[in-house]
Amino acid sequence: MYLVLDKLSLRLRGAVSVILIVMGYLFQLTTTNILAGLPFIVACLVLNLMRGVSVKRIRPKDLKWQVVTPDRIDQVLTQCERIKKFRSHGTIPALVLFVIIAVFLSVIIPSYIRIFARLPFALIAAVANAAILFVGLALTGRRSAWMPPALDIKAKIVKRILESPFIKNDPSIQALPYLEIGETANGSFPNDTRLLLKFKDAAKEFIGVQGQISINSVKSRDYPYFYIVIIARPEFNLHEKYEKQALENIVVERKKSGDVEVLVMRQKTTKTSGYHTNPAVQDYILKCGIAAAKSLGSHYLK
Repeated sequence: MYLVLDKLSLRLRGAVSVILIVMGYLFQLTTTNILAGLPFIVACLVLNLMRGVSVKRIRPKDLKWQVVTPDRIDQVLTQCERIKKFRSHGTIPALVLFVIIAVFLSVIIPSYIRIFARLPFALIAAVANAAILFVGLALTGRRSAWMPPALDIKAKIVKRILESPFIKNDPSIQALPYLEIGETANGSFPNDTRLLLKFKDAAKEFIGVQGQISINSVKSRDYPYFYIVIIARPEFNLHEKYEKQALENIVVERKKSGDVEVLVMRQKTTKTSGYHTNPAVQDYILKCGIAAAKSLGSHYLK
């Protein structure tokens, strides 16, 4: 990861970096010569140079949905957090630390030590040191790692719903998490996630209630839009058997998808609002779907 002394611990590397900055700055103030302390600043820069790493987008040969365990969803979340940490871990935290130290030294030391009471030069030296560190670190060690779009957001929603009391405490419901698995020549990876609620006493033609998440991006921020899909085979006659109900802020749509009939329940949207569902709305939509499935009565049961 680091170009120099890669096995050095982060704590020790940070401590040595601070010492080098302080020593370099003290030499500069003592001699009123920026070049006098420059070797220490350059040494600090070299010590913190990192190798550039780039994990490019993976293009799978095939995508298939698979039933997984809740533990697998936890593993996906853990991996997503590692990727985000990998992206963020780099030069910025170190740079902020360096700038803070430089400014601190330029202000505090001249106030207490008469020999260093040359504030204009102190500021010039601090800015020069910060500029050297900034340019050096900004141009090296860049990190990028691809992650399936908003997979972490979707996995958090699936995990939260799986652990919701109204799901766990309902003996008639079996909650099944799904992952869309991408296959490549070098292995496989999770690309998307959703969940399916199966009902233990349901007719075999009734598949269940599926929770899906789409993502709306606004100004570089991702907002989840959760909705449910009640799924049944054609012989179940879902569209005919479902009695339309007045649901607050919920739209119900009858559709056919492949060889199944579906009812889509989603939050009402306008041109400017409704495209984000918070946890409370997600639970409300899911409860509406569960109630709708159970309301099918004798048609729903075996």
